[in-house]
Amino acid sequence: AVRLLRLTLALAVAAVTAVGLFSQRLDRAFERDAAALIGGDIALVSDREIDSTLRELAVQAGLSASVVRSFPSMALHDERSLLVSLKVVDSAYPLRGQLKTATDRLGPPAPTEGAGLGDNEAWVDEALLAGLSAMPGSQIQLGESQFRITRVIFQEPDRPMAFANFAPRVMINPAGLEKTGLIQPGSRVSWKLLVTGSDGQRPALDRVRSVFTERLQTGQRLDDVRTGRPEIRNTLERATQFLTLSD
Repeated sequence: AVRLLRLTLALAVAAVTAVGLFSQRLDRAFERDAAALIGGDIALVSDREIDSTLRELAVQAGLSASVVRSFPSMALHDERSLLVSLKVVDSAYPLRGQLKTATDRLGPPAPTEGAGLGDNEAWVDEALLAGLSAMPGSQIQLGESQFRITRVIFQEPDRPMAFANFAPRVMINPAGLEKTGLIQPGSRVSWKLLVTGSDGQRPALDRVRSVFTERLQTGQRLDDVRTGRPEIRNTLERATQFLTLSD
């Protein structure tokens, strides 16, 4: 009877341990998937240019970082014009999730490793092609510069479902933005510094998060999977409750 009791207790402890480990792994998987909707493990969102030393701090800590800018603008093609949501991305983007593009408006889309846009290239939503009667290979004008459409965007991991984002997306790189002359005093530019790290870099990520929080200024906020977009936060809270019940 004593042996049976010991065996039962051992099995119970093993089962609880196994469920706990499974719950931890599942919780981290949920967080990784949720981070794709933000664009990184943490995102410093700002209505002004972000201090470059913050990006350098993240890189020095061994983390990956990417700076993104977005604002509304007008795109021109032939005699047509269209309000677009212009997004300026560096070659590190996206840090989380997949950016899926194709060279043709009918696809098939494929994951794009790093947004390696040339200085005179633009990647666009299919809706822009329809709105401007353009096609891959066409030239569109943004500000003072011309860009050739080289890829069609089918999936953008961190694009929120807000009214302003129903405007067709146009992506260019930072060097291309400089040629447009679009950034002027009073321009409505939103800045994001995206930072991410592996599971083994969580302590470094926590330190960087702490520094970012201490240096927050008016017009800035720090988002992560627990404090960012409401739909992400609510889903993770429900998942946490479920995993807690199963422990």
